[in-house]
Amino acid sequence: MGKKVKRTTPCHTCSDVIGICGCEHDARCAVKSMAMATSVLRSAFRKAAAVVVPARGMRSHASRPDPAQCGVSGRPCHQHDVLSRGQGGGRVARLSVAPMMEWTDRHYRYLARLLTSHTELYTEMISDSAVVHGPKHLTEFNPTIEEPVVLQLGGSSPELLGKAAAICYDRGYREFNLNIGCPSEKGQSVCNYGAVLMGDPWLVGECMRQIGNAVPMDVPCTVKCRIGIGATENYEELADFVRIVHEGSRGRVSHFLIHARRAILNEKLSPEQNRNVPPLQYDFVYRLVADFPHLLFTLNGGVKTLADAAKHLENGVHGVMIGRAAFKFPWLVLGAADSVIFGEPRNRRTRRDILEDYIKYAVQVQARDPTSNIVPLLKPLTHLFAGERRANEFRKMMNTERLRGSDVATVIRVAATELSEWVLDAEAV
Repeated sequence: MGKKVKRTTPCHTCSDVIGICGCEHDARCAVKSMAMATSVLRSAFRKAAAVVVPARGMRSHASRPDPAQCGVSGRPCHQHDVLSRGQGGGRVARLSVAPMMEWTDRHYRYLARLLTSHTELYTEMISDSAVVHGPKHLTEFNPTIEEPVVLQLGGSSPELLGKAAAICYDRGYREFNLNIGCPSEKGQSVCNYGAVLMGDPWLVGECMRQIGNAVPMDVPCTVKCRIGIGATENYEELADFVRIVHEGSRGRVSHFLIHARRAILNEKLSPEQNRNVPPLQYDFVYRLVADFPHLLFTLNGGVKTLADAAKHLENGVHGVMIGRAAFKFPWLVLGAADSVIFGEPRNRRTRRDILEDYIKYAVQVQARDPTSNIVPLLKPLTHLFAGERRANEFRKMMNTERLRGSDVATVIRVAATELSEWVLDAEAV
């Protein structure tokens, strides 16, 4: 929690010059701003849909057999289809949540799936050796609940990656992604995974060929990478990387997820700095879409709201991946995603409903291992009420009840008493 200070100049979001500010005020302002953007976006979609007045004998926009083609513009419609389509015939989720270490674990994915049915979820990255030689619980997931979900692998050994993919396919995973974007120092100097592999696209292509050979042909195998490594921006290097990986994998990779920043390696920038300091180059991703019409591209980096995601979709990318905003503001981002991005009816569930469903899940998990630490079960809930009044008290009470030794259901229900009825029963924006 940051130090609270009295604001002497107007807040950039709400123009408030009265009372306390600091972290709580800024979070509340961010939520209001995101809510307004989401509301405007939904209204725009509704107006666009209302323009379509089918003539006698014609199908309506909502009932047409090919929902990917919009009756208004003649272009792919980003409101009424779950998947975008490439010219090569492939399909990719319009919205996905980025793989994030220590964040997108199975408990977070369960909560996320309560909030959104269509947004594609990713696991945390797991190394090839951990899958092959480690305990089974590292890749535990429930396909009937979490799907669509993608397993992200890390590594640079084609043989190990192939074995890992085969093992995880047998455990129920039906899509695989290779991490070529992580700028961690460990990945550069010890394990040889992540962004450093952008310097060896032929090896990446061979890794993806082995992953593809280990699973059925209809199982998607994708690559998540940066727009490059080093300080120099060069679109041709990125285009060469995409071409070589696609060819080296024998065409097995047709979908690239591009973080639109370069990775500055060799300890010049920390992993955290690499997420913010290098400038975003969205135009590089847009150019890839134009130059490789037979491939699919998902844009990642700097996407903080559903309005941002919709803008990129309108600019031609096939999918958009959202990162930390989906964890820090899950109610606004994921709770509204099905209606704003996928054209589903507005979510009428409340956060009280979400908590009750999550409690049932948490109780089952705790019953399987009563001595386990419940902190990982509580972590996904810490930002469910971000920006709401008394959200901090909710988080503090969860910790207080946990330290008292209460079971997970009691911890969550007692903490919820810190929130107003209006907050608990309000529907998604």
